[in-house]
Amino acid sequence: MCIYDKIKKMKQGGAEMGIITEEAKKEFNRILLLINSGEIGRMGKLFTTELNNYFYDTGTGKVICIDDTIYYIMNMWFNKINLTENEINEMLHYSDSLEEVLQVCKNENLLRAEKPQTLHSYKHCDELNETLQTGLEQLILEVTGCCNLRCKYCIYNEEYDVHRDFNEENMTEEIAMRSIDYFLNHARKDAAVTFYGGEPLLRFELLKKVIEYSRKRGEALGKNITFSLTTNMTLVTEDIAEYLGSIPELHLLCSMDGPQIVQDSCRIYKNGRGSFDDALRGLKLLSSAFRKYGKKFRINAVFTPEYSFKKLDLIEEFFNSLEFLPPETSVDITYPSEGSFNSDLELKKLENNPKYLDCDTGDINPLWKWKKIKLREEVDLETKKSSLVKSGLDQTLSLIDQRFLAQKPNKVYPLNACCVPGERRLYVDTQGSFYPCERIGNCPSIGNVNIGLDVEAIKKYYVDDFIEKSISKCSNCWAIRLCTLCYANRYVAEGFEPNENACCGTRLMIQKKLSLYHELLETRPKDMKFLEDVEIV
Repeated sequence: MCIYDKIKKMKQGGAEMGIITEEAKKEFNRILLLINSGEIGRMGKLFTTELNNYFYDTGTGKVICIDDTIYYIMNMWFNKINLTENEINEMLHYSDSLEEVLQVCKNENLLRAEKPQTLHSYKHCDELNETLQTGLEQLILEVTGCCNLRCKYCIYNEEYDVHRDFNEENMTEEIAMRSIDYFLNHARKDAAVTFYGGEPLLRFELLKKVIEYSRKRGEALGKNITFSLTTNMTLVTEDIAEYLGSIPELHLLCSMDGPQIVQDSCRIYKNGRGSFDDALRGLKLLSSAFRKYGKKFRINAVFTPEYSFKKLDLIEEFFNSLEFLPPETSVDITYPSEGSFNSDLELKKLENNPKYLDCDTGDINPLWKWKKIKLREEVDLETKKSSLVKSGLDQTLSLIDQRFLAQKPNKVYPLNACCVPGERRLYVDTQGSFYPCERIGNCPSIGNVNIGLDVEAIKKYYVDDFIEKSISKCSNCWAIRLCTLCYANRYVAEGFEPNENACCGTRLMIQKKLSLYHELLETRPKDMKFLEDVEIV
């Protein structure tokens, strides 16, 4: 859990107003140099909850709780450039509080983060060859480029040229089996095979062959294989549902946005017809089969414009009303990826409505605000009962709960949230080319089914080039150890480039996560025990 360093009021023994000790003066001068040099901003972040003020320290990962006076003083540090004599005297006026915070900074090694000269990951930089030889985790097979739907927000639509469009290409059985062979020969003991498209159920017969072959090969190699796929459910038949339910090691994610008025506004067929009736029929068939085998699946709902709390309530009520769902079915809700919708413009429309404004950060995010309001209504955090409110909450809170913590600042800084290309995910397109994952658009290949993984290409494009292009921005960022950005957020056709909009948005979200975590720690500490078993993915 969190190191919770509550600053306690220190007795000053009648010290004169405006006087601080020589030791405190040395610390104060050090901090003034950080302010005047512009370095203070990367050292940490002030944030608040409804009950308290806090400071997150970049170098150590520590979070300290501070009173209003200390918050006022530290806020001046982080929001001033070249402090004037009057501003310094104003801080000295609060000599007791100033001495207190300076002492804590010194004792706890706060505001001492060394400026990164490079980014480093043990697996990326020191054990790349070994990791890619024996440590592969997940194979993602693009079994088809076809889809029977044309969801308006899909990243594969014709209006979004970063990714491929839907096409008529299908993966051959030969490429699929050769991909399985390569993957399992280089995979760890517990490995996963995922089916991707398009709509994977368009290749149901190939899917069955791959599962059967993978099981046999896994057994021969002494490896435990799990399977997963995402489906829009419109093609599900009783036979398909029965088969998917009968595979104990198969994990299923179903895409459905909500009731008919929501689903049919975006999730449509090529001819414009809504998909709700077909998706609901498929959902019922899957629910029946999975209940029969004592299994559960997940549902993902995409929250699309027009954004409102009323719409979120409608979606939540719909899924909570589906009594046929297997027990403890989880329902996740997310904004659309970049596609035909411009979410930023839609959010701008809400600026004049204060109920959508996040008080902690000042930005507009109706989904986040709605969840926070619901959480204050004592939503059960322990149970896995279906709830849009808890969607992604375990990962959100775990990022803070499992953050880097140390007594003294560490000189090593990570490659943001980048996984080792090919290890965490090995994405194979219909033609047999390898890529780091399904989320990246136009990017360099990292091999193919004929040659295997190209380690030199990975090192050049996804280690050296990435670090070179990232370090100038990352070295000045207070959120460097909490960053959730990866290759998918940073790659453009010309190569890796810092994305200032993505960086700003990520910093705001991390600030929100810090605030929410500590708010729940203040008000519902016993409920936070569920984080002990959460693994960050």
